[in-house]
Amino acid sequence: MSHRVPPHNLDYERCILFDALIGHYEQTEETVDELKPEHFYRTRHQVIWQAVCDLVTDGEKVEMVSVARKLKDTGKLQAAGGSVELVGILENHYPSPDHDHVVKTVKNLATMRELIRCGNAIMQRAYDHRGEYSAVLDFAQAQVQDIDACDKSTFHGMQDLMYEAHDRYEALMQGKTRGLRTGFLELDTMTGGLSGSLLVIIAARPGIGKTALMLSMARNMAAKGVRVGIFSLEMDKEALVDRLVAMETGINSMRLRSHPGPQADEWKLITDCGAKAGSWPIKIDDTGGLTIQELRRRCRAIAKGGAQIIFIDQLSKINGGEGRSEYEKRSSVVNQLADLKKELRMPVVLLAQINRMGEPEPPMLSHLKSTGSLEEDADIVLLGHRRYPYTREPADLHHARWDLAKNRNGAIRVIDLWWEPRLTQFQNPPQTAEGIKP
Repeated sequence: MSHRVPPHNLDYERCILFDALIGHYEQTEETVDELKPEHFYRTRHQVIWQAVCDLVTDGEKVEMVSVARKLKDTGKLQAAGGSVELVGILENHYPSPDHDHVVKTVKNLATMRELIRCGNAIMQRAYDHRGEYSAVLDFAQAQVQDIDACDKSTFHGMQDLMYEAHDRYEALMQGKTRGLRTGFLELDTMTGGLSGSLLVIIAARPGIGKTALMLSMARNMAAKGVRVGIFSLEMDKEALVDRLVAMETGINSMRLRSHPGPQADEWKLITDCGAKAGSWPIKIDDTGGLTIQELRRRCRAIAKGGAQIIFIDQLSKINGGEGRSEYEKRSSVVNQLADLKKELRMPVVLLAQINRMGEPEPPMLSHLKSTGSLEEDADIVLLGHRRYPYTREPADLHHARWDLAKNRNGAIRVIDLWWEPRLTQFQNPPQTAEGIKP
């Protein structure tokens, strides 16, 4: 395919340069915000436009004489074709018939050339990485999305931002929030709901209820119409569904997993649950052993399908992190997930296991140090603890606390919840819940 000439339009490029050389400063200033030198196909045109951009940046007048002087001062006049090239553009008189259309066309053609380059790079990567399909797919998606992102302005004016802020504040007065409600009242009050680019960490020691909290949140959200994506690298989808059914019906989760199964009078509850839960917008992927590259690719896919929040269970099961030590590998995974939440512009909730050091005391942020760069990259950290697994005291059976140990956009606080072991579910505590110690 190398014999084919990449798409371009030299006449349109000359139109843009002509407008700059004859001194259309305001128009040129606007065009500089739209076009970069690499958007031009011909190298000479790139060099000339770079001089124009430099003059605009320096606040100097843009015209034939100033552009020629800038090229000479920077030693680029010959690379631009000399004075002959500049004079030729003026003498051949290339006025823009429709300036906005010309600029858009030049930019679009540059994007097409970049797509061709990207396609060739993807093809070469596919040839060089036999068997590593997930890495190639991740590379391909990132390449194409980078092109799309570069085509969009990353600058936002204060006037537009203030209009948006006004709308947010007005919505708050009306009782509306843009954050996704977890269903846990105190947590939602402290965070304002989960919104925007957030990396949320749910961390606890084994057996405390990380997956239970994830499913409790997912159920509460989905029941309100929030589109939820779950990547369960540890538990099968059937086990997750059993837990969700138990939460919704109140049936002991053990009876949903072992002989003789649900009792006769519970089938009506299961049938009703099927009709209700079947409409919940939850998507579950229980593929185990995913690499971080493949996981990111699937996260992009589920986000493209409309997901508003993504849960990942859990960090230690994600492969493909870079580095020699486990700390370095897990830090690499966390770093990439932190980049992903910005890319997707949505909350990503990651479950992580804390080692048993410090038991039976509640975990602290310092206990995350051995699990990679969780504390540094996280926007919100929830550290879970229950007393009953250690004390076996009946009075502690329903006790649960989730320490909001990091909250980038607000205050921190220890949040008490009610643990219902029959349903493996966390709930808001009753106002006068017996069994919860102060």
